Amino acid sequence: MGNRCAQLVSSRHWDGVSLGYEDSRGNLEKITNIGGSTHAGDLPKFDPAHMSEALIQFVVTLKVWFIYQLMYPISLFFVKLSVLAFYRRLSPNKTYQRAIWITGGIVTLYTIIMVLLNAFECKNPSDAWNPATWPRGCRDLVPIYYGQAGFNIASDIVILVLPIPTLLKLQINKTKRSAYDPYIAYNCL
Repeated sequence: MGNRCAQLVSSRHWDGVSLGYEDSRGNLEKITNIGGSTHAGDLPKFDPAHMSEALIQFVVTLKVWFIYQLMYPISLFFVKLSVLAFYRRLSPNKTYQRAIWITGGIVTLYTIIMVLLNAFECKNPSDAWNPATWPRGCRDLVPIYYGQAGFNIASDIVILVLPIPTLLKLQINKTKRSAYDPYIAYNCL
């Protein structure tokens, strides 16, 4: 999929379609996602003979998880705003533009709230990776994760449906249409 995205950006550049603000936001999303995960094979295995080593690995795992919880909503934020910024170029219609700004504002507010909720899951943020206090002294994040999933699904549907009326009214030549269609199809994924 990364190669397809690179092809799309380069084809937009070479086809005379200028790269826009949304392209830089998409790149910010990619940067925030680099190294943002740990493979299951890299997680610590419990070995009573090496208890201190296992404890160190457990703390490292908790720290990685804490950072991931912060980076995930930020990464999604850049993706969604990148798509909305692209949509702004489709039509100058004030109602359409207002809908984009409102959607972007809601996504921004949601992201700030989720980052703060995740950052302060414990009264003291460092308790999130302290084996002596975790998970007893921290908030139960399962309901928050379900809320995040629900909001992300709903906002993805809104962002997907938002440009449809405008796209149906667009009267552009086939060259420009061929530049927009793959980008919109990619965003549907």
